[in-house]
Amino acid sequence: MSLEPEAGAVAAPDAKFSKPAIAWRALLLAGLVVVTVPPWFSQIDVGLDPSWIIGLHLAGIKGLVFGRDVAFTYGPLGFALQPKSLGTLDLHATAIRLTLHLCWWTSAAALLFRTRGYATPLVFVAATAVCGAGLDMEPNFALNGVVILSVLNFLLLAELDRKPAWAVPGAILAAAALLAKFNLGVACAGSLGVWSLMRLARDPSRRVVGRLALLGLAYVGTVVGLFLIYGGPISALWPFLKASKEIAAGYGTQMAIDDPASTGLWTAVALFAATAAGLVVAAAARSPMAPALALMIAPMFILYKGAAVRHDLGHYLISWPGMVSMTALVLPAASRALRTRIPATVAVAGVVGLSLWYAPTSLEKITTRGPSNLAALWRLDEFRAAARARDGRLKAEQALPPRFLERIGAATVDVYPWEISLAWSNDLNWRPRPVFQSYSTYTPALDMMGVRHYRGPRAPRFVIYSHVAIDMGVPCAVDSRTWIELYRWYDLVDAEGDKLLLERRATPKWSGARPIDRTTVDFARTYAIPPAAGGLVFLKADLELSLWGRIKALLYKVDPPLIRVEYKNGGAATYRMVWRNAVGGFVASNMPYDLDAAIQMFRGGSAAEVAGVSFDDPNGCFKPRVELQALQSGPLAEPIASADGTTVR
Repeated sequence: MSLEPEAGAVAAPDAKFSKPAIAWRALLLAGLVVVTVPPWFSQIDVGLDPSWIIGLHLAGIKGLVFGRDVAFTYGPLGFALQPKSLGTLDLHATAIRLTLHLCWWTSAAALLFRTRGYATPLVFVAATAVCGAGLDMEPNFALNGVVILSVLNFLLLAELDRKPAWAVPGAILAAAALLAKFNLGVACAGSLGVWSLMRLARDPSRRVVGRLALLGLAYVGTVVGLFLIYGGPISALWPFLKASKEIAAGYGTQMAIDDPASTGLWTAVALFAATAAGLVVAAAARSPMAPALALMIAPMFILYKGAAVRHDLGHYLISWPGMVSMTALVLPAASRALRTRIPATVAVAGVVGLSLWYAPTSLEKITTRGPSNLAALWRLDEFRAAARARDGRLKAEQALPPRFLERIGAATVDVYPWEISLAWSNDLNWRPRPVFQSYSTYTPALDMMGVRHYRGPRAPRFVIYSHVAIDMGVPCAVDSRTWIELYRWYDLVDAEGDKLLLERRATPKWSGARPIDRTTVDFARTYAIPPAAGGLVFLKADLELSLWGRIKALLYKVDPPLIRVEYKNGGAATYRMVWRNAVGGFVASNMPYDLDAAIQMFRGGSAAEVAGVSFDDPNGCFKPRVELQALQSGPLAEPIASADGTTVR
């Protein structure tokens, strides 16, 4: 089976178009540009998602090193995908976003003039515009689809024209994508790799190998150059890539949710399946559409997975517009023959219609959003001033208690588990653990980065702590080793509302832990926690995916296992596990279920005592037996005094 079309089936674009055809395409191109001018930055907000966006900006402003000080889903260029008006990064983000759109519009224009007929160019522009014009939200704000389309457009031009020079800007953009958001970079790199393989299959000569080597050098050079500018020293690049891979690898088996109110997942599944099936058929038939489908397959899969894992409307609408826009790529090659142009145009038009049916929008939004963004760019200083005025009002509303701020002063501070907006709104000397939002600590390697941070010389003096977790989790069993280290090194010194102020001790509460039991239990069988003897009992649980679980994780997603905790006070609770981290150990003798229990534990270590735990696999994706090891710490040291020398309320 070959991905190559028949000789002569795909050629360079026609040398001439009629004047009406040129005018028609110029009109369509102008419309595409007008409706897809991007927003430049948005207002700051508080909460889980707004906080990681603030964290990306603060990391850049404070010169934190990605791979050493910071490890997150987004990389050192991530601020450009989610820009806020903080420092001077908003100007960098505006320049990056404008450059990216100029590349997108240029490459789309080149493909538009390789598309025959009148209806087919219209459908091409309509499909292309979906990822930039907006459905019922701002899907082009994060630019996921625009980044992918820019890379694919240039690679397809290189394939259609047999001119490798077109691939150079594609490689540069793919490299930048890797530093913006790791899975976005993987999607683009996958397409770049497919194009390179097609080029080699067509001509495995030394000349081609040399050109591909130069293309690879452009890719690597861009990664290195941009990382040095925005990320940190070159020595941190490999740790950054490793940490990013850890986060990406753990996402699909930890973050799965299903939103009954969101029914759009079937469209993403169907579109990816249709792309895969179309590739097989087109390759077997040596169709000119085969190269376009081959370039689409990796990013289509990445976007499908993004929609499937966090199955809610927001995540779906981040992925779906880019998936729709990718279908436009089949039209330039398909339009060369009437027998392929008509069905391809109808199919792509159907996908566009489906997207508008599921996520309807209004003509007013489509036609006014782009011009409004263009006007904001024209009056950028005024736009920035208005944004900062709005942000300043929010900042005043987020002030911490004066006694918190007085005690902290200029000392270093972390915020646990995720509300980084507090660091921004109170102008704190933020020194975060590398994975600065705990729920993203999916694996033991990421968890140990937090351990080393709290244990080492860069540990913050204070931590602002909230006892919360997402997706039915319990805080002490999310980044479980990090939480243990936090509890070991920090004492409660003040509290107000739902926030605790923790201060670092001179010495840890205990040192080391000795093994006291090892056994294997079946799912649903209760394991009795051994006596703590004045210290704490930790449990290491080795849970493994079954063969079915591995296949499901690769192609779809896996719901993580649950832990049922039976408390000595007679109560019980079921929590969702960050199951990979359980092998490193979690506090099992005490698992505070609310803020009051957490306060009591930080004061004396005896709150929310646990009698036993059991595990549950709701979807049958794990091996049925769990290896357990129990460890016991020595007696805990006394906590330090509170802010006023008395017991904290």
